[in-house]
Amino acid sequence: MEEKYPHLFSPGKIGNVKISNRLVFLPHYTGLGEKLGQAHIDYYVERAKGGVGLIIAGSYAVNKEGKMSRSYEDGSDKSFIPVYKKLCDVVHSFGVKIFGQLTHGGHTTIYHPPQLLYAPTQMSEPCYYYNTKEMEIEDITKVVKDFAECKIYGRGRVRRH
Repeated sequence: MEEKYPHLFSPGKIGNVKISNRLVFLPHYTGLGEKLGQAHIDYYVERAKGGVGLIIAGSYAVNKEGKMSRSYEDGSDKSFIPVYKKLCDVVHSFGVKIFGQLTHGGHTTIYHPPQLLYAPTQMSEPCYYYNTKEMEIEDITKVVKDFAECKIYGRGRVRRH
């Protein structure tokens, strides 16, 4: 297969991150039903063993309001850093890079009842039927700031500016 797709198996870079090949394992809901823990580590280790160059793990909400469910990690809560660091260290041991996907659920949730939901207008999203809060400039500014301040990078640290 390498002969047929030579670029797919060649090294690449994203910014200053060198990746061994261009195979990327994309973020998705794992269905493991728990917060970041050993089951997730085992799951991503199996993907690393499979030979991908990059794993994008996630999703990690940038603040409490952005969590789509109780099982989402809150990227502004530093208590999950030790487990995330362990995940990164194990994945790195296979020569694989790992990124964390930062998110904000906005008007989407699987909480019952839901937390405060943010949206461009105060109308429910067709799939969820819950009212939303129309975002004011202050709300938008806070979410943008939370994205800027919540950076999961390198060896599993959340960096706050």
